[in-house]
Amino acid sequence: MGEGAKEERSKVAMGDGGILRDGGGTADPVGPRPGGSRGFFGDLVEVLFAPAAFWERARAEGPGGYRAIWIHLLVLIGLRAVAGFGGALLRGAGIGAAFGQFFSGMLAAFALVWLFAAIVAGVTAGSTGRTTVRETFRFAAYGLTPLFVVGVLAVVPLPYVAPIADLVLMPYTFYVLGVGLVPALGVPEKSAPGRVALVCGSLLVLWSVMPTLIPLVVEALVR
Repeated sequence: MGEGAKEERSKVAMGDGGILRDGGGTADPVGPRPGGSRGFFGDLVEVLFAPAAFWERARAEGPGGYRAIWIHLLVLIGLRAVAGFGGALLRGAGIGAAFGQFFSGMLAAFALVWLFAAIVAGVTAGSTGRTTVRETFRFAAYGLTPLFVVGVLAVVPLPYVAPIADLVLMPYTFYVLGVGLVPALGVPEKSAPGRVALVCGSLLVLWSVMPTLIPLVVEALVR
């Protein structure tokens, strides 16, 4: 076989920079695939400092599993709850009261995520957006990241530091949610402003009610 024929076969086998698998097909792309997860810290930094890019990457990634979402929530909510536990002890609360605050804080945070995801699903149901449980749960989990992160200030043994920090970060959380509604859930741009207003208003109500409601529910259950 001549050198020209060998060279031609080599080009065909390599495709566009990747070796064809056995049996033919398309060449494997060289380099990282678009939309791939960056891991916990990568996702955390991106959703905090470049939320628009994060949501666009989430759209490119498509529906994924729950594992990364649960890791994200467990770490951030756990840190917030531990901070509240430490803050309660530093304020002179007993160990029992501190543990009560820890568990009620965990329960309130997870309940907030699920309720908020359900509201988001209802808000986007009338549009052409995606309203699957996984998509809305991911939107709620990552969209609330700024509030969960600032919750570590609950360790400060002063009664109003954590609530004030939540209020200060609330507008930025609205921004993170607002820029994500269209790419993450497929809401049409023409109806996005109204949907964003409903989503942010619902979050404000839930965030105000949950810290009071959950302790009452826990107290009623343990009686």
